[in-house]
Amino acid sequence: MEMAWGLFIKLKTFIYFTSLFLFTLNFKSGRCQLQIGKESADFDGRSNDFKSLYCSVAGHGEKTYEWYHNGNLVSPQYFSKGFISTNSDTLTVKARNVNRRYQGIYQLFVSSAFGRIFCRKIKVRFKVAGDFGSDSALPDIRQVVEGQPFRLSCPKHSYMRGCSYKWGGNSHAVGMRFVKEYRNRVILPDGTLFFSAITRQDMLDFGWKDGGYQCIMDCVFTGGFHSMTRSHKVGLNATGVNASSFGPKIITMIKDREVVLGSKYVYVTCAAAGSPTPSYRWAKIDAEDNAVDMIKTGDIEFGNFNHTMTIKNIDINHNGTYACIATSGDIYDMVKWKLIVREKPTWLSNEKIRSKEVDVFTNFTWECKAHGDPVPTYTWYSNASQMDTRSGRCEIDGGKISFSRVLLEDIGMYQCVAENGFGRIYQTVSLRVRARRPEFNKSSIDVVFLKDSQGTLRCQSNAIPRANYTWTKNGIPLTLGTKYNVNDGELLVINTLTEEDAGVYKCTAENVFGKAEQVINVTIGTLPTDAVQLCLAIRALRRVGKCQFSSKNVFQYLQVCTAT
Repeated sequence: MEMAWGLFIKLKTFIYFTSLFLFTLNFKSGRCQLQIGKESADFDGRSNDFKSLYCSVAGHGEKTYEWYHNGNLVSPQYFSKGFISTNSDTLTVKARNVNRRYQGIYQLFVSSAFGRIFCRKIKVRFKVAGDFGSDSALPDIRQVVEGQPFRLSCPKHSYMRGCSYKWGGNSHAVGMRFVKEYRNRVILPDGTLFFSAITRQDMLDFGWKDGGYQCIMDCVFTGGFHSMTRSHKVGLNATGVNASSFGPKIITMIKDREVVLGSKYVYVTCAAAGSPTPSYRWAKIDAEDNAVDMIKTGDIEFGNFNHTMTIKNIDINHNGTYACIATSGDIYDMVKWKLIVREKPTWLSNEKIRSKEVDVFTNFTWECKAHGDPVPTYTWYSNASQMDTRSGRCEIDGGKISFSRVLLEDIGMYQCVAENGFGRIYQTVSLRVRARRPEFNKSSIDVVFLKDSQGTLRCQSNAIPRANYTWTKNGIPLTLGTKYNVNDGELLVINTLTEEDAGVYKCTAENVFGKAEQVINVTIGTLPTDAVQLCLAIRALRRVGKCQFSSKNVFQYLQVCTAT
């Protein structure tokens, strides 16, 4: 039983070191670690245009791919077989009718014999023109008072995203006719058509006898394709007239905006109740709290009658407080709002982390550094699992991770993620841990020393971690002292050699991964008194490479030899 157990242990050790050797070859060639290439960008468009997502990953050996949607594994049965090629770097949509269920966050995880990593989180959103549901031909007449403000709300509809609201109706002559823009009319972000005060022209345009108007949800897709959904017709009926002056009073509360640096645009709407009809202007508040009127520039545009303002190509200079000012005669109303420009995380130049190869039981540090506003937070992952400090072998301080004692199980893939609510970036690196049991090129060597000289025996095994060395002579452990000295464990120094120092010396090198032995056969020679014989002996010893000279007397003899 003991013999069988011993054979099992030897077999396991052999398999381990064979695997370690093959792994080392693959790692040095750069094929073993996983490397991320091109990845899909976020998708925001028509659902029928959503065809596939991808993340290319290089690396030697067999790889396993797992796609996740909102944290759920995308199996072949997911969404009733809505996808194909789930075990691939490309996730292909099979379903013909892609619906809102397919929206969300997608992420690919890739595994190999070396480790596991994840690709970026890919956000998928669809532009959706909602459905009004009812196409009633019955009159939908809203009662109004001329001279007073009115909100003509868009009829109820299903979910809508990424589209704009319009108001219009059919015309036999030109097809769709949209509501004409006037100073007293503005379409609010929720589709409501707001009148600062109902006028006779409004009654003419929205009178039921003229057919009324419809609320329209208009989606524009890639290539200029439009998808419009229309409500039933809505008309106005005046129940009276109130021509008294009032206002202006701004009814749109413009919320503060936080946008990412580099965003294409910010679009805001301002509307006020009032009679006479208010006029509008836009301003930016300076350091002294003064409202400085804005003018049209390359990055600032105003809609008709200044109801809307668009700030394009957002940069850091657009930070600040803005105001919409509505004026009627000498009376005005003002609403302020802030535009806060944020920066998604970006890696500092020349500060990217690199893959490492370290010795077992040593320490090292990685530190990833990113810039952003707000300041990014960092998360470290090992083989796609979030890391913590409970093991005590590493410390995490922001983007810095420090290993105090690296073990073989730490081999694998590591990722540092920096995020701040406006963006998420990551870096991927690999860790290889070097470990070697002691080995000698030769198991036995012969050495000749001269009597009365000093001899040094060398025992170097290149073990990782460094080996511990023990010395014996003729099977008996050496006692260190005047006769024997050990330098760094690897060098045994024998002082004042005599014939009794001849024998079989054995060096044993051992670390946690194994041990090895080297036998050194030591012979002690004497110097002939005759100069000619001395020279011949020295030259013969030097030819075979077995002679070590360290005595001052030997160098004197060598000088005589050279002269002869």
